[in-house]
Amino acid sequence: MSWELLCKSNTELAALQTRFGATAPLVAFAKGLVGPEVLTVSGTLTPEVANAWIDLVVEHDFLKLVTVHRMARLKSEVPVLDMGRRSLRRVPQGSEPAADDSADVNQFGCTLEAEDAQLFLDLSRDFLRDNQNNPNLPTLVEGMLSRLYGAELLDLAFNGLGSTAPAGPDQKFLSLNKGWLLLLKEAAQAGKAPALATIDPATTGYVKALETVFTRLPAKYLATAVAVMSDTDALKYGVQVAGTPNGSYTAVPAGAFVGKPIVAVPYMPSGSIMVTPLENLVLGINQEMERTREYHARKRCLQYTFDGSFDFEIRVKEAAALGVAA
Repeated sequence: MSWELLCKSNTELAALQTRFGATAPLVAFAKGLVGPEVLTVSGTLTPEVANAWIDLVVEHDFLKLVTVHRMARLKSEVPVLDMGRRSLRRVPQGSEPAADDSADVNQFGCTLEAEDAQLFLDLSRDFLRDNQNNPNLPTLVEGMLSRLYGAELLDLAFNGLGSTAPAGPDQKFLSLNKGWLLLLKEAAQAGKAPALATIDPATTGYVKALETVFTRLPAKYLATAVAVMSDTDALKYGVQVAGTPNGSYTAVPAGAFVGKPIVAVPYMPSGSIMVTPLENLVLGINQEMERTREYHARKRCLQYTFDGSFDFEIRVKEAAALGVAA
């Protein structure tokens, strides 16, 4: 019997449907009111549901700060227009602007080409039973899935190697997409971004390393630029500028470098520093997603499969500088 017919013949199930909507079958199964046959769901998410899911995924602190581009197609342009500086002119009435009075508009930007990837997750029957009386069970499950998906995207954003991923246990993951660091390295080697800076924080100190990378960035981008470091490197920098754990600390703020914010990210490789305005980093997510949910009797678990497409890019390559170990 379908879920709709069950709700019509059972007031308790109808009440759950009113309260939880699309996630009501999950709650009913956790309470032992229905069998696993009502849990099977498969299909493309509606635009409203897909956008709500993207909102949950990008709730991660760092992903909130970058540009999230919602893609209607697998390929999408992210245009950026830039007008030359000191382009204002005063032209007397009756006169036409001279040839050099017109402002030059430069078009930068990037192209996103989303590739598909799947996330497979199993929720044990015991987990569902243990939370059968938890009024927030649907939110708990949805939040857990979206946090995991967001963390995977952020990891790939910094560490993705595309086809250059070496053989090993992480090759399947690292080969999915090129991340921001590899894209910036390739742009620097092609002369489209500032030249890579060679840094050695362990020898010269983090202050010198940060100075080296910041000075590679063109001056016009410095006003909004931040330094992106790993959690470990940010901690070491903080200890370095503040003194020693057993000594006297100074008033130097560890979360900034000469007034420029330092953003610590757990997935940033240690020993590398990226300097750029954060909105210059782009995460593209295709709004066409598929979600499958079904119960596996032999494994006694609820199996989720998310099939989505995404890509990473840098809007303006010359507005990002990277320091890497020698």
